[in-house]
Amino acid sequence: LPEGSALELLRGAGTAHEKTELYIVKSYDRVMGTCSTEAYTWKDGGSTGSTRASKSFILKVEDPESVLAPVFWLAGDPMAAASEAVSRHEAETKRLQCIAEAEKTANEWVMGLKQGALVWFGEKRPEIKSVHSYSPEDGTYNLKKTGASVGSSAQIVACDHVRPCLREAEDLAQALREREEAHEAELRRLDAARIANGATETAFRSHGGFLGLPPGQIVQLIGEGIWRRPSGDHNGRGKVMAYHPLQRTYDIMVEAMPTLQSISSHSAHLLSNVRLRDLRPLFFESEDPDAALKAMLQQSEDERERLKVAQEWSDKMKGATLNLPADTLVTLSTDSEDAVYTVFSYTPIFQTYQLDRRVAAGNKDVRAFGNSLSPLSPASPAASVVPFIWESKDPAAEAQRALDAHAQETQRLAAVEFCKGRLPKEPLALPRGLPVTLLRTVTPVATTWQPPPTGLWGRLESIRSSLNPFKVAKGCAAGERAFIKSYGGDGTYTLGILQTESDRRAWLDLVGETGCMKDAATQGLRSALGVPASAFLPMLGAAAKPEELLEKIFRDHEAEVARLAEVDRLNDQAGDDFLDLPVNTRVSLGKGKGEGIVTRYLPSAGAYIVRVGHESALQTVLASQVRVQFHGADSEQVFASLQPRHDAEGAPLA
Repeated sequence: LPEGSALELLRGAGTAHEKTELYIVKSYDRVMGTCSTEAYTWKDGGSTGSTRASKSFILKVEDPESVLAPVFWLAGDPMAAASEAVSRHEAETKRLQCIAEAEKTANEWVMGLKQGALVWFGEKRPEIKSVHSYSPEDGTYNLKKTGASVGSSAQIVACDHVRPCLREAEDLAQALREREEAHEAELRRLDAARIANGATETAFRSHGGFLGLPPGQIVQLIGEGIWRRPSGDHNGRGKVMAYHPLQRTYDIMVEAMPTLQSISSHSAHLLSNVRLRDLRPLFFESEDPDAALKAMLQQSEDERERLKVAQEWSDKMKGATLNLPADTLVTLSTDSEDAVYTVFSYTPIFQTYQLDRRVAAGNKDVRAFGNSLSPLSPASPAASVVPFIWESKDPAAEAQRALDAHAQETQRLAAVEFCKGRLPKEPLALPRGLPVTLLRTVTPVATTWQPPPTGLWGRLESIRSSLNPFKVAKGCAAGERAFIKSYGGDGTYTLGILQTESDRRAWLDLVGETGCMKDAATQGLRSALGVPASAFLPMLGAAAKPEELLEKIFRDHEAEVARLAEVDRLNDQAGDDFLDLPVNTRVSLGKGKGEGIVTRYLPSAGAYIVRVGHESALQTVLASQVRVQFHGADSEQVFASLQPRHDAEGAPLA
């Protein structure tokens, strides 16, 4: 019926509950034989006005429990509307009769229906359902209601229990021809799959199993593998999830077998490390089973050769553990689980790795830095890392890459040791960001002012702490590592102390070209002021070219020695008291006391008010304790500008 037609529905005819309802046709489904309607309600019990309800209904045209008939009360030309309705009904009836005849012809062509194909299912009152999936090895279809999702309504049925539905076909002759061809092609493919499955038994006896099966390959558990089935009545079939070449095993995903009535409650099980001899491949789902079998046999043979190469190179590369490139697969000799990791980064100064642990099922990766993110307590030292080339497509090339990286790093470490023995004693003017090892305890600067303890217990705790000679601030003890924050110009340094886990990640900011930390990274570290060069030992292990770093250290050290000699000469020439220094003159307060900036001269006392180091407080310092910091080649000119001020100030004092 066309859109807008009226339908009268008589429910419970001949009973006390007989009821007539009026509907307006919205659309007609040519496949399902249903119409979508809107209910029509008379106003005021039968007046001329009417209204449509917003609810829609699906009405079956051939419903034995009700009588459905077109009515023409609302048509502008009832006779013309009735004639059109009869004509359309006869045409549709003829179309459905032709389809029914064609479906009788295709009644036995039930194999190889694709996902989404429509079928008839049911004996007494057949219903149209949709194919959700096809299981060729079982000869079954997974059916669902048209337009519904797979769930409680889904059913597993044998292929010969359904009939093709051709109501969607525009050309019945072509649809019949295609259905017959698809059916025959599927029968031939299944015969080829059975032959290929039989051939795997012969190949299995010859080779003892198949290597390198790809993920998704259907397999059958055999031998001792049948004891790993989820249940005793399980068919033993599953899919390859992962292949482990070193162990020659597979991870297999098997599903609990659904019944032929419902699949709503089946679940999956992962079987880990199934041996080669406990499974064989099946080819029921292969488009060309014969070609798939040949390719699998060739793949297995190629994999055997690849594993021979991997074994040969694994023996050659034992001990190649240093400077492995990022994304290299490795195992840990200390790991009892035989897990496979991916190199995330290498810390050359400690020869340690940050690793990503790989999850076996599905070959997905998750970040796992062992027990700690801190390279000071590494979870994976290089000595415990073993390169894993068993999954590489070219094991020889991967092994050679690791050997070359190890040889290069070994050469670099030898150069580091050579340069460490040639460092100047108590080196001066070390570059900012250079890592050092403390040789004795240092004292950090307080970050904030703390009020004195109050109360009895607070004072007792303060006394106890002051009397403990062994209590050392975290990160400040001998043997700890630190960074150069700045050089004081008087043979002392300001060091950056590593006290928190966040601080210790600063090792990841080391730059290989310079062997030093990035400038910005040192600023957030807590400081220890006035540390002499004798209190620490420079670390060259992060430098990509330690010879160049040593050369720079020597060059800067010699230049600083010459500068300090010039400073001493100029200060000796100026005498013990350098008077009337201008504001902002940089001065040294003596060895180990740091340096500062002159903020004011006190002529009556012969002293200065100086802002020392990073402290905000000012200090009053006698002129006899101040030495001017002369820098660069213009020291003579700076001295010449300061000398007249000193002489002019000194004459009246004398």
